[in-house]
Amino acid sequence: MVRSARRQELRELRVLQKEEQRAKSQLEQKFHQQREQMFRHIEQEMMSKKEFYDREVESSERRYRQLKERQELKYTARLRDEAKRLKALQEKDCERKMRELKGDGREEQRFLQQQQEELNAALQCVVQEHKKKMMSIDWECISKIHSLRRARESVVWSMEQGHLQEKYQLFRQQVKEQHALQRQQLCRRHEKEMERMNRFHQLLLEDLRSQQAQERAQLLRSQRCDAKIRLALFKDNLKFQEANGAKQRERAKEFMQQEERRQRAEVQQQQEQQAQQLQELQQQQAESLAELEQMQSEKMQLLVEQERRQLGRLEQEHAMELSEWKRRLAARKEMLEEELGNSLPVQRRGGLQGAHSSSRITRFFHLPS
Repeated sequence: MVRSARRQELRELRVLQKEEQRAKSQLEQKFHQQREQMFRHIEQEMMSKKEFYDREVESSERRYRQLKERQELKYTARLRDEAKRLKALQEKDCERKMRELKGDGREEQRFLQQQQEELNAALQCVVQEHKKKMMSIDWECISKIHSLRRARESVVWSMEQGHLQEKYQLFRQQVKEQHALQRQQLCRRHEKEMERMNRFHQLLLEDLRSQQAQERAQLLRSQRCDAKIRLALFKDNLKFQEANGAKQRERAKEFMQQEERRQRAEVQQQQEQQAQQLQELQQQQAESLAELEQMQSEKMQLLVEQERRQLGRLEQEHAMELSEWKRRLAARKEMLEEELGNSLPVQRRGGLQGAHSSSRITRFFHLPS
């Protein structure tokens, strides 16, 4: 019976081990999928935000570039029209003045020089107005782009911090799920061990009770056999004694009573011994069950302590990672501001635009011969 029960326990243990391994594999696969999904989500979300702001920057640059091109065209047309208007007026004055001067070359040259200076001064006002407008557009464009760049980086930094927290929470949840599965499997193993021990104890009790029943039957058979032999010997002894029949019957009756008391005493002694054996066996079994419960409690406590240590290490790693991210963030902010500061050559571009505008004036209008 014990060998058969042991074989059944081994079969159940193999089935339980396969189920536990399957559950662990499924949980690991689930964890892997969760991590892949989280990192894929983080990458897609980050890329989506960056692409959004990159499109906004590109759109702003294109819009301001088109605005500047339109302003350049308006400026060129205005400069040409203003020059023609002023030139027409100067030509009328020039004809009248030339008649008045009557061939005085020096005065004519002075008058033409004065007209050229007046023309240049008037056109220079248009140039300066255009320069201011273009500088304003440049400042507005750069301010808009810088604002978008700062907003982009701010969103990226906020998302990075959120993703660090998201990763920490996922890993924390996975540690809890892993230990929950281990506790569940530990409880199931304990239940199986309790069932095995209870079956084994039941077999021992049944074996002891069967053995005690055999001992009781053996004692009864032995007592009956001994009683016959002792009664026969007692009767043989009575034959050699000089006693009448009544006295012999009286002695035989006393002998039978003594024999019954002796047998009852043997039965009582056997019952007490068997009760003690049963009690000792039950006490041993109770101690074994208590020891098994204590071992289960210790295993559970160790598992709880292991989970607490893993969560503590995970929290420390998250704190260190967050601290390192904040440290790098300060440097990244400084680099961003330095990069944005280096991308502000507005005055230089304004000076170049002024030089180009002056060249347009000399290209459009020459001194009259």
